[in-house]
Amino acid sequence: MRILVTGGTGQIGGAIVRALTERGDSVRVLVRDQSRPGHMEGFELFEGDVTDSESLKGACEGIEAVVHAAGVVSYWKRGHQRMREVHVDGTRNLLEAASLAGVQRFVHTSSMACFGYLEGDDVGNESTEYNWGPLNIGYCDTKKAAEDLVLSWSDMPCIAVNPGVTLGEGDVNGNGLRLFTQLKAGKLRGIPPGATTLCDLRDVVRGHLAALELGQPGERYHLGGHPLPWDAIFERVARVVGVEPLVKKVTRGQVRTFARLNLIWGSLRGIEPKVTPQLVEMSTRNRQYECSKAKRELNYTVSDLEESLNLIWDWHCRVHSI
Repeated sequence: MRILVTGGTGQIGGAIVRALTERGDSVRVLVRDQSRPGHMEGFELFEGDVTDSESLKGACEGIEAVVHAAGVVSYWKRGHQRMREVHVDGTRNLLEAASLAGVQRFVHTSSMACFGYLEGDDVGNESTEYNWGPLNIGYCDTKKAAEDLVLSWSDMPCIAVNPGVTLGEGDVNGNGLRLFTQLKAGKLRGIPPGATTLCDLRDVVRGHLAALELGQPGERYHLGGHPLPWDAIFERVARVVGVEPLVKKVTRGQVRTFARLNLIWGSLRGIEPKVTPQLVEMSTRNRQYECSKAKRELNYTVSDLEESLNLIWDWHCRVHSI
């Protein structure tokens, strides 16, 4: 199959490109600058940007399927406009270009941020109603708007997949690794409230490939794995990085105060803080979701959590010669 992949220089997109190539597909990777291919060097590159509709026309020529994994992650109000340009406007541009080129399949890398948060210890799924709107979290709102656009598109078969917090090699931005490095460095003083869902990069990639073949148009599939409260996650990660587990718990209010101080400091320096009020509002809520739909319809499988945790930490240690 002739497939265009966006976001190939990222963790998930890059792993998808490699997996598609290994199984024999012909892959074209959309990059913003061919002179800076990152770890996509050696693959067929097409210079373009999802925010530039003209650049996408040639990118989609001769393509049978698109995997749209490009995205921006920010929990800072200054990043809202850029995320809207990439997630919403960029996705619309790519859908239009793919439709005009006669693309037969479109798989969108969405996020579990498009599912609503839950009360108590409940575990949700793809049908959990979105309720992040009043909290004004730009990442959630723009990803949901992009997903709605994809699933309502009628000119070609479109499917969305929704990974959880992804653990695996290539996590150069520290999305999954941040907890590991902060625990190892002794920078965390307490366990916040809330819960999340961890998943393995290898499973997420297989889920994307399965969605290309088996996904039902107009449907979304949670590529999750392990829904757990933060105290259970902290305990497991501490064991992997070789530190004593934290026992003290902190409240959402305490974490909010810390985030506000970080926000002031980051704003003065002109850089996005690692902890922002938006990130706190999202991460301290219950985001536990099960993935039975993906298992049933995509033959999705879930890797062992301890193996996943050790693999990402081993990769980090190799890269940084620890």
